[in-house]
Amino acid sequence: MGKVHLSGACCNWLACYKVKNVVNLRHLSNCMNIRVTAVFVSISMLSSCENGNGSGNNPIFEKHSPGSKIYMDELTVELASPKASGFTYHFNNYVVMNRKEYIEVEISGPELEAEASVLVRNWQKLEGIRRTKGMGYRGAKLKGLKIDVEEVGGKREFVYEDLDKIVD
Repeated sequence: MGKVHLSGACCNWLACYKVKNVVNLRHLSNCMNIRVTAVFVSISMLSSCENGNGSGNNPIFEKHSPGSKIYMDELTVELASPKASGFTYHFNNYVVMNRKEYIEVEISGPELEAEASVLVRNWQKLEGIRRTKGMGYRGAKLKGLKIDVEEVGGKREFVYEDLDKIVD
């Protein structure tokens, strides 16, 4: 049987066929296994990055808790940046603190993996989350989520403004 080459050009079985006019089945089988493994690994890596708990390479989000001042200051800067239009938001939890209702959101983007507690005053588009106290919504994409930042008594708070839709 012929050699199995792992370089990218040789693993094209059609090119091998054209050159040799014979398809080496062992070669094809090995190439296909390598491709399937590579695709599986790539998909696994992408899915773990999309909605994972990584830091997105920002040391502030790695070293500080989501409620700390430095974390919230950095997240405010990120949310105000032009790249914020490419962020994705996923629902994580429904929380009531001090008689205020919040949704906990995971925010992902280029070089960003962060969490935020977002105060909700207008539940019109989030009524299902409120009614079920978040049950059944964990991981749902909050498409077009708009968050405002308010500062009250020296404390910064993220506040829900609007949402296009919830995507399960």
